[in-house]
Amino acid sequence: MGDGMNAIIRTLTDAKKGGEQINIPLVSSLQASATGTGTLTGNEERIDNYGMRVWVDWARHSVATNDAEEQKDSAAVFQEARPLLKDWGLELQRDEIIQAMMALPSESAPANLGSAAGQRVNGVLYEAATAGQRNTWNSDNSDRVLYGATTANYNATHATALANCDTTNDLFNASAVQLLKLVARKASPRIRPFKIADGREYFVAFAGSLPFRDLKTSLQTVNKDGRPREGNGMDKNPIFQDGDLLYDGVIIREVPEIDLFVEGTWTSLLTAGAA
Repeated sequence: MGDGMNAIIRTLTDAKKGGEQINIPLVSSLQASATGTGTLTGNEERIDNYGMRVWVDWARHSVATNDAEEQKDSAAVFQEARPLLKDWGLELQRDEIIQAMMALPSESAPANLGSAAGQRVNGVLYEAATAGQRNTWNSDNSDRVLYGATTANYNATHATALANCDTTNDLFNASAVQLLKLVARKASPRIRPFKIADGREYFVAFAGSLPFRDLKTSLQTVNKDGRPREGNGMDKNPIFQDGDLLYDGVIIREVPEIDLFVEGTWTSLLTAGAA
């Protein structure tokens, strides 16, 4: 996360009040070829840019106690309040980022924005979207979505594409990671990788615990036989250490809460074999 144009999750710290809008600029990369020693005037390339409108709202919480509770409590309640509130805020941010990644884009404000039970996540929440809305999104993004482990699973009807996945051939494995990367590169506009200072490029994939487990299993042979036996292999080899996985220029991060959303909120995804 960061405020740079190339940040994977971009943050803005503009001072805004709940219900107001901000505009996030999205700029595409340059595509034209160089002109060599030719004249530049008249051969300039237009910078394609778009604006993504986002509505903002408050996220607040507080704690309370009384003299009796404070007296009998074994901990200093208000000393615990700050870390508890911090954890609450971080967990809320994590959950709403997950929801936003599954939300369908919309030009309308979030449902009941500004009310006590209003929606802060922009767009149409996946669980609230109609079949028609899901199909439209599916068609608009046909070059940048992947169902299971093969592009052949795609269908213009979102529910049919999910049902095309099975529990044998459509597990999240090393081949699926490579195909995801290929789909990202071929999409138009491209899904651009994150570039680090030395010029290396990385894509990032977020996976629930079950798909992450399947990927880890498929990479055991790679990590066991396809790498040198380091003197401190216990520290470096993913077989022995938990954490993010890195394969073919893709960083895969486990997010256990994705599984919780699938099982409790996005239950229609359970028709897919990867669930």
